[in-house]
Amino acid sequence: MAADGGKVDGFVRGNCRRNRGIEARVNSRPARPVPARNSRRVHASNTVELANGIRDLSHSLHPGVLQHAGLVPALRGYCRGFQKEHGLTVTFEATGELATVPPDVSLCLYRVTQEGLGNVARHATAHQARVTVSRGGNGVVLTIHDDGSGFDLVAARRGHGLGLISVDERVRLMGGHLTIDSTPQRGTELRITVPLSAE
Repeated sequence: MAADGGKVDGFVRGNCRRNRGIEARVNSRPARPVPARNSRRVHASNTVELANGIRDLSHSLHPGVLQHAGLVPALRGYCRGFQKEHGLTVTFEATGELATVPPDVSLCLYRVTQEGLGNVARHATAHQARVTVSRGGNGVVLTIHDDGSGFDLVAARRGHGLGLISVDERVRLMGGHLTIDSTPQRGTELRITVPLSAE
């Protein structure tokens, strides 16, 4: 839940900063009547901002598109939104029959994509990222590749950094396997393989 926790923390911190700013402005001014029209405008603006924050948080925690449209549209939409939000070029490619991937596997891959791209934005100083998902044989393979700074994998695992533990746990719960290929200054690739039960 590391990616979800980051969303929650960011949302809470943003509201705390906004409240402190309001308190500071109020305390620094002499008491005087505030025109009702201005007060309503401020409250309306704050309400819209709060509603938008709740909507974004709800979408992150409960991606309805995953349930209603399936894995591929959900990942494509997430990559598109992530690119717009972070200014990072994100390409997405899907191959194979993915419409019948079970919901629990789909959710795992969606969360891993959130965490993986979040790590790219936070740590990699990358310009581009590529997300691919494919189905072959009896499994699904997800890869997340970036052209960023890379990292020392041994040091990252020792320091419990980059959300690797969260990703690894999610994948192992699905009976899957995570491999990481990263070299300082040469980018990083996460490769997640999740087996599917025989149909």
